[in-house]
Amino acid sequence: MNRVETTGGVEGVSIGSPSLDRETVAAFNSETKDYLKELKNETFLGNYQEIQGLVYRLYPGSKIVTIRRAGESTASIFLNNADFNQIRYDRQTNPLVRFKGRPIFKFGIETSSITEFEADEIEFIENDE
Repeated sequence: MNRVETTGGVEGVSIGSPSLDRETVAAFNSETKDYLKELKNETFLGNYQEIQGLVYRLYPGSKIVTIRRAGESTASIFLNNADFNQIRYDRQTNPLVRFKGRPIFKFGIETSSITEFEADEIEFIENDE
């Protein structure tokens, strides 16, 4: 999309699919380029699922906790006030928590791992460390 309406002289891009017997499946021009730029920071929720990890950072002002998952990847978990306070005031340091909810994805960013998650249920897990 960055090449449409620039100094290269490309006015538009069309993508077809012979297997669908459609000459044009998607067409991009200067109008759709502007529309796609507007969508860049929009988010959408994925399928309902569970993730778990060790809580290691709290953000009280925004009710977010950051967890460290297996493989040292991290994810920001968005919580309601009651669930955030339950984690915040738990006696364990860095508790292991299972979160149920939906991952948050951003348009225009491809990722194979969950980096943001909107949780609607939490469950503390016995940590053997």
